[in-house]
Amino acid sequence: AADGTLWIASDGGLTNFNGRTFSEFEPLPDEPRLPAEPIYSICVSKDGSLWVGFLQSGAAHISGGHVALYPKADENPLGQLQHLQQAGDGSIWGLSNQNWLVRFGADLAWHREQLPGSPARIGRFFIDSSNTLWVPQQSRRLLRRPLAQAIYSVTEIPTGITFAFAETSDGSIWISDVIAER
Repeated sequence: AADGTLWIASDGGLTNFNGRTFSEFEPLPDEPRLPAEPIYSICVSKDGSLWVGFLQSGAAHISGGHVALYPKADENPLGQLQHLQQAGDGSIWGLSNQNWLVRFGADLAWHREQLPGSPARIGRFFIDSSNTLWVPQQSRRLLRRPLAQAIYSVTEIPTGITFAFAETSDGSIWISDVIAER
């Protein structure tokens, strides 16, 4: 976090380290407790708040000790939430159950993104420095969408199970998957 706090997510919950001591996260009185299950993803947003993705219970947003729980996306269980990221425009994105790309909307709710074609497994996604979303669907092609636009374009790049993305200082995108590194 910007204040130097290190947040640690684990099967045992959420812990922070302030440079001297480790402390389990405790919400303020009368705030909901975090679900007692493994944490799969955390993201410290630009405003200093913390987004937490759980094994089965969706997401939590923690700001100033206040906790908001989000178990659904468009009336569907959010379920396992992984790979939380914040885009340059401030939007928060995640991967629900390795099948649905989800985003947190201005209406303070999670929404499933409609991707071209039928649903397919998604192992990862990436938002680059130019605010472009990259989505590899297993055994399909890599999808690309500038976040300022509503339409995804299908690239010619085949994708398998994607393990990692990286962006170089010149803006080149590297992808590591079971097919190859590109």
